[in-house]
Amino acid sequence: MKISLKLFLFPLAFLPFLWDYYIFGLKIFDIVAILIGLFCLIFISKEQIREKSPSRIYLFLYFFTFFSIIGFINYFDFKGFSGLMLGILYFYLMILFFEKEDIKKQSFYILTILLFTFFIQFLSTIFFNEPINFHRIVGDSPRLETAVGFRTSGLFLEPTSYCAMMFMTLVLRFLLNSFTKYEFFGVLSIPLSFSLYGVFLFIILIGYWALKKFRKRFLFSIGVIFIVPIIFLFTQGSNFASEGTQIYQIFERINSISSDISVVSRYSGSQESNSLVSIIFGNGLSTVGGSRLGNFGLGYLISGVGIFGLMILIVIYMDLFRKKLFYVFSSFFVILLSSYYWTFLVFWMWMAWIYIILKNSSYYSINAQK
Repeated sequence: MKISLKLFLFPLAFLPFLWDYYIFGLKIFDIVAILIGLFCLIFISKEQIREKSPSRIYLFLYFFTFFSIIGFINYFDFKGFSGLMLGILYFYLMILFFEKEDIKKQSFYILTILLFTFFIQFLSTIFFNEPINFHRIVGDSPRLETAVGFRTSGLFLEPTSYCAMMFMTLVLRFLLNSFTKYEFFGVLSIPLSFSLYGVFLFIILIGYWALKKFRKRFLFSIGVIFIVPIIFLFTQGSNFASEGTQIYQIFERINSISSDISVVSRYSGSQESNSLVSIIFGNGLSTVGGSRLGNFGLGYLISGVGIFGLMILIVIYMDLFRKKLFYVFSSFFVILLSSYYWTFLVFWMWMAWIYIILKNSSYYSINAQK
């Protein structure tokens, strides 16, 4: 029986999405994914490695490796350091193993699995007043219950995590010029998680979709899809929702967003003074050293690399991705407004897939017709 690399593409693609499952304190599925990836190197020839490894890839990886080492030296954050280094390795492996057509197929599988598990849990809450616990196999309980009832997160412990993973998946699908009913239900599922971050992602994704469907009426679509809903949410939203419901709570949080506990805790910068040297050059990438900008992924990233490093990173990104820069940069910005996903395998796989899609596309615009 002949073994093919194709047999391993699905576990390589899907297992990183199970990062929220811990066994003995370890992200067991990330470890399995890395082991499978290393095994799959036997299918790659030296010629393929040279062909798929342009210098811009190494420059990108060297940048993060350098700052991760600096962060480890400064803070001894072994967990964050190991996560970042494994992510860098996984990025390179994904470049070697996947082609654009593989990404199209695997991202569809991931989208349908995320949707299926989400709506199964959503319906179980409606019919049985208790969500299905997909984490039961590892002994964890999803953090879904609020003062006004349950929320939904699918395979993840928190709704915010589901929203971020669905956003990553849909960004890939849109880059592949796929705007079908499956993507529509994916976008719709995000606000159904009743996550404040999810509301923000929902608006962004509708905006991306508008650039595809209403490109000839761009200004009109921007006004209808962005300005009108935002004004509605900030002024009249709670008047149309029953008090004590999840929807009412979301509207109330939006109306008082500047004092929302979650927002303040995540986006309030550190009160500690930073030296001019650390502001300019950073302190290295770490998840324990604190961020002068706030406890969110982009804040940690900017604090870690400094202003000078950020400028270099932007130039590297421009060279690496080259096309669809607004779409790529805005997607990275949005996803890093949540957690420090740059320590997760799934984030690095996502970036590798974006690179592969753009590198192998003859027409890069999100507005392209099939």
